[in-house]
Amino acid sequence: MNIQLSTRHTKREVQFLELWQHNGWQLKCYGVRHPECAMPDDAMMDIAKKTMALKLPPAHDPDFHSVGFVIAHVALDAIFVLLDLWTGENMLRQNLFVSYERDPVDFKNEDESGLMACVWEMGVQSFERKAWIDCVLNGIQGPDIRKYLSLRLSGLV
Repeated sequence: MNIQLSTRHTKREVQFLELWQHNGWQLKCYGVRHPECAMPDDAMMDIAKKTMALKLPPAHDPDFHSVGFVIAHVALDAIFVLLDLWTGENMLRQNLFVSYERDPVDFKNEDESGLMACVWEMGVQSFERKAWIDCVLNGIQGPDIRKYLSLRLSGLV
């Protein structure tokens, strides 16, 4: 099989942006950016939050723990937003939103596309997976959501 690459892989900056608290949910928000793009700003994140809020189950839903994380990735061709919610003991439920417009940003639900995440977004998911295992599944004194929420990634992925 011959794959034609447009460019070689290079690391991208990831930055913890905030702990978003909404209707009983606590979500770690991350920005990821292509080297030629800016990190998601407050205005972009406000639009993303309004879109994602419509997908959040009630905080008291017994299938969820009211915690998760958001990845807002400003790429060259689009802005991708992943909403990942912890469910059960060890599962994530994800919604994917994409905006091909930058001004104004208009996120559309892309769950039906079959896309999951790119290699840079999976870097954040990998960090969150390890944090969940360490703090919740293998917590020394049992599941520790507070400690999980305190672990945050910033750097290159």
